[in-house]
Amino acid sequence: MNKRFTSLVMSVVLLLSLQPLIIDAAGADDEYDIMKCAEEIQTYYDNQGTVSEIGPTDEFQRHNYESTETYNAIIEHIYEHQDELREDFAGAYVNDDGYLVVMLNCDNGSCKSFINSNFKNNDIVFSKGTGSYYEGQSKLEKIDEKIFSLQQSVAEGTISDENSKELIKLQPKTIYNSDNNTVSVAFRMMAGMSDIVDKYRTNNLKELGTFETKMTSFEKMILNEYFSAISTFSKSISEDEVITFYVLEDDQVVEETEAWRPGRGIFVYHPGAGNFSGLSTGYRAKYPYNNTTYYGFVTAGHGTSVGENVYITNSSNSAYKLGSIINRSYGGSVDVSFFNITNGNYTRSNYIYYTSSQGSTQYGTLLDGTQTLVSNGASIYKSGKATYLTHGYVSNTSLSAWYDGTYFYGLIQADRNMSSSGDSGSVTYIVSSGTTTGKAVGVLKGKVNEKTVFIKASNIRSVFGAEAY
Repeated sequence: MNKRFTSLVMSVVLLLSLQPLIIDAAGADDEYDIMKCAEEIQTYYDNQGTVSEIGPTDEFQRHNYESTETYNAIIEHIYEHQDELREDFAGAYVNDDGYLVVMLNCDNGSCKSFINSNFKNNDIVFSKGTGSYYEGQSKLEKIDEKIFSLQQSVAEGTISDENSKELIKLQPKTIYNSDNNTVSVAFRMMAGMSDIVDKYRTNNLKELGTFETKMTSFEKMILNEYFSAISTFSKSISEDEVITFYVLEDDQVVEETEAWRPGRGIFVYHPGAGNFSGLSTGYRAKYPYNNTTYYGFVTAGHGTSVGENVYITNSSNSAYKLGSIINRSYGGSVDVSFFNITNGNYTRSNYIYYTSSQGSTQYGTLLDGTQTLVSNGASIYKSGKATYLTHGYVSNTSLSAWYDGTYFYGLIQADRNMSSSGDSGSVTYIVSSGTTTGKAVGVLKGKVNEKTVFIKASNIRSVFGAEAY
């Protein structure tokens, strides 16, 4: 008997021993349902992989909120002004006390004084940084866009170059090092391949030739595949000689769609298959499309198709119809769809629905109708129908990953698992002091290596066109 099953049995026995108390509390005529009890306990154990504690203090949230506003102002400045700050700013993150740490690659005091005088935050902490955030992010964006474009061309059959096809089979993805603002590229190969590449670690083909007599035929085959991919990447994607290449055997994106399971949330009906996808609602948004501005909500793109109807339960009865999918976009920096509300019984509220880890739905955080960027270390929340309200901290703002042959980039990754099946599309947001107001950060996509990832609201606005309001 395994430990988990033993714990389940012990819990059932414990609850049975308390049966008289439960009956007294519910009423003597109520029937105690042992199977329901066991199911509830099983659900409890199944959810233990999701971290849903609400931990930060009110003081931390206040600093975190102020830090996020300052961070957005700095990012906006460096993209709008071609001045010294664009070159000197090496990035920023929120520290354990909620204060914004600004990294600068310059040593003179004028750098700090410029920040202090222009961004009105007396709590900024300064740290030595390396490289330029603007230049690093610009390089990252260009490479990601070219990988996605090549992946789309191969998928659509509009490119016949065999080397490009082989490159896409290796699912190249970017890795951004925020410590020095450099970009690396990883290829996905079979288990054990990374050991061979690391054994002969070099990006230089001539240097590799000095090892050739020591290699087995299998090692030569793997290394030829690896360096062929580097050569094709340099020709098709980027000739930047500073890029370092790796081999990874990491997991791909696990999207958090609940397929055809009843429960609270939104349910998208697929008429061709006669079934539903269970998703969660994102943030309220307005969407200009085909000369009309629609008002509704964003959610995940996967699990939806244009024109499909959205229901409040898993029934296609017209009485339960909430609206319909107006448009969707899937791949690159977005995984999003927009649904328009046509049911007059529902208003478009900005109050977060799930307001506790137990699924309470009393009025809680009110989103202010704007979206925001977040830095590493920022405190974020997610509200969705599978795991309700969960909390985490941003660990990566430039994650790239593959899902089922499609390349995604510019993802936000949390430092933990904040989700489960059915949470796809759910809103993620930051809160102010006291958790009374908040700003939309994005919508949930799924997990990479058991850590939840989100689509940025800024990309949903700039690429897809839907804007929080």
